[in-house]
Amino acid sequence: MIMAALETALEYLENGGAEVATIAMLAAEPENLKARAEAVAARLRESGADADAEIAVGEAPSQIGGGTLPRSAIPSAVLALKPNGKTLDQFAEALRAGENPTIGYVADGWMKFDFRTVFERQDRVLEETIIKALS
Repeated sequence: MIMAALETALEYLENGGAEVATIAMLAAEPENLKARAEAVAARLRESGADADAEIAVGEAPSQIGGGTLPRSAIPSAVLALKPNGKTLDQFAEALRAGENPTIGYVADGWMKFDFRTVFERQDRVLEETIIKALS
């Protein structure tokens, strides 16, 4: 059974590992993540969401392994929002209560979304969720 598991893992890696979510997330290039975050930020501004929140894109480290590798981090890009007229707690609650519950993290007074943990196919859903949570 161990050999079968190793063989399967090696087949995934040999094929680029794109089918394995964790490998795809770890392999994502920071420049591509930043470009996606900037595109989402631009669409949020076009929608008028910048009247309801400050919107910024930045760089931040992504923690690997959710604590299993506490000192391991890789570069990533974040979309950061600071809502107007709502506290960060109220904004976080609205994000969780939506049709597509969404969780970011709070740092330095901003709600942040690490694009290493957002699949490209989820970018539009994240936008819609943010717009609804801000209104």
